[in-house]
Amino acid sequence: MAWFMGCHLSVRDALDFAPQCIDAMGLVEYLDENEVITLMGRLHRMLEPGGVLVFTNMRPTHPNLDIHKRAVCWPGVRERSEQDVERLMLASGIRPEEITIMLPDDQVYGIYGVVRK
Repeated sequence: MAWFMGCHLSVRDALDFAPQCIDAMGLVEYLDENEVITLMGRLHRMLEPGGVLVFTNMRPTHPNLDIHKRAVCWPGVRERSEQDVERLMLASGIRPEEITIMLPDDQVYGIYGVVRK
């Protein structure tokens, strides 16, 4: 048996787990490119058809990026443009028609949605 999101699952159940929604906000900006590609590919494959993956990545246009990196002590944050994130998603096997990119006016985070076909 294994614990998964507060539920007791058998290994078989965990391997067959196909979520409808995965929220990975606040994670991707701490991963290098290879880790992002690997994670995105695995999460995408886990989703059931019609399932949604949502995540964010800090943008290089963040108006207070230096303050967040130095004063708030967020070392290791990897800001990425929407083109960089899209390139990583495509490299992970996510198809272009599955991708939605939202760029709020505050320019802090890009919000990325994937609906598995």
